[in-house]
Amino acid sequence: MLGAVAVVAIGLCLFLVPWTRRRRRLIPLAVTLAATAATLAVLGWIGRPVSLGVVAFLPVLVGLGSYYPTYFARGARPRTVVVVAAGTAAGFGALLLSPLPFVRDLGSTLALGVAFAVALGWFVYRPGGWAGPDRPADPGATTGTDAPAEPGAGPVARPGRSRLVAVVLAGLVAVGGWATLPFLPLQTSVDALSAGLPAVSDATRVEQILGSGGELAVVLRSTDGKGDVLTPQAWTWMTTAQQSIVRLHGDQARPALSAPTLLSFLGPTPDQEQIRAGVRLLPPYLTGAVLRPDGQVAVLSFGVRLDDLDRLRELTDAITAELPSAPPGFVAEVSGLPAVAVQGYELVSTDRYLAGTAGLVAAALVLGVGLRHRRDALRAALAAVLATGANLFLLWGFGIPLNPLTVALGSLTAAVGCEFTVMTCDAVRTRDPRLRTAVTLAALTSGTGFAVLALSDLALMREFGLLLALSVRLSYLAARVVVRAFPPAHGTAEPARSTPAREKLVGVM
Repeated sequence: MLGAVAVVAIGLCLFLVPWTRRRRRLIPLAVTLAATAATLAVLGWIGRPVSLGVVAFLPVLVGLGSYYPTYFARGARPRTVVVVAAGTAAGFGALLLSPLPFVRDLGSTLALGVAFAVALGWFVYRPGGWAGPDRPADPGATTGTDAPAEPGAGPVARPGRSRLVAVVLAGLVAVGGWATLPFLPLQTSVDALSAGLPAVSDATRVEQILGSGGELAVVLRSTDGKGDVLTPQAWTWMTTAQQSIVRLHGDQARPALSAPTLLSFLGPTPDQEQIRAGVRLLPPYLTGAVLRPDGQVAVLSFGVRLDDLDRLRELTDAITAELPSAPPGFVAEVSGLPAVAVQGYELVSTDRYLAGTAGLVAAALVLGVGLRHRRDALRAALAAVLATGANLFLLWGFGIPLNPLTVALGSLTAAVGCEFTVMTCDAVRTRDPRLRTAVTLAALTSGTGFAVLALSDLALMREFGLLLALSVRLSYLAARVVVRAFPPAHGTAEPARSTPAREKLVGVM
């Protein structure tokens, strides 16, 4: 549903903005949809199923994929488009460093989608191709979206003091934003993260009745393959550990199932033969829930509430520290879904700077290697730093906590900011107004596609979509500020060649 809304919204942007002839305005959208379909098809062919979560974020791919056909349509040089797309894909590829499988899948899907969008965009808009690029603006044109910049006008003519003030102000905001990153709170409320899901109300009702919604497990495991959890020593340890947890944390961890509980009829100190006989009396479906058949592993299960990850972290840390020493030949550990969720929370929290900078560094390196004008890579990196810092500053200013998705905003913002900056530099360098229009249109269409996520029932997606749309706007503004402050020299590159167009008037069928 969200994907269809995103397609309609982006299509309206492309059609209503008079950036080219009407019958050509929706071609980039068709190319993007083909790239999206190709991405999903390839993932299916290689046996990598796409999760429903990634499918829900397809508006992001549709918004990003519309960039490259638009650039080609407006006469951008193929080398520049390919390099900036490679930088963007590298930025998305940095999401593979995330400890969360969903974020890794999202990063790889976006990177593959960008590759298809570039390839199909070039095929459609190459000179002599099916559509071909738009013709250059007439030299004497003074109106419309394709009006060329007059000599001395635009970024190069901006007074030096104004440039300095703009850069200093943007730099202060960015530095402040980066400085707040370690102190931004991380959203730990499971209810807040999952708000809007229909199943949440059912799960909440079950939790109210049972008193718990998750299962925390204490696992006693043999380390040498010779230990036996059915010995009196292991049995005594399990009994002591369970009593300790109930005594110290009975209000948060309720005993659910364990071997001592199932065999409580044996008394407090059974010998090994009694334990084995008691296990044989019970059906396997019961004993299998707490004992592995080979006697190497035993599990003590406790019911816990899955409402706050920070509270669960404190509980698991306390239980781990308070467990009695395991018998010789055994090791004890806290496990279960709540423990995994806590571990993921800790990994996301500690990797903030890595998540925020990995995409930026990857995109800048690719641009530095691939671009003909190396200084454009420096301008792009500076714009990405400014945009990401400004985004973090706004999160801090409005008291918006980070979540597992918004932690990855650094890579997404960096990729988009680098791309806008390089294309704007090319527009200034070649004095080709078509590229200026392409960058503005790309920011408009992608921001619209991302904002569609605000219609989701899931609060996590709504917040991510709005923040991503804001990131696009900040990236666009950062690119403009950097290029105005450090403009490239005119005339150092030739505009891309294009085929003559049959129509002469924009907006006329």
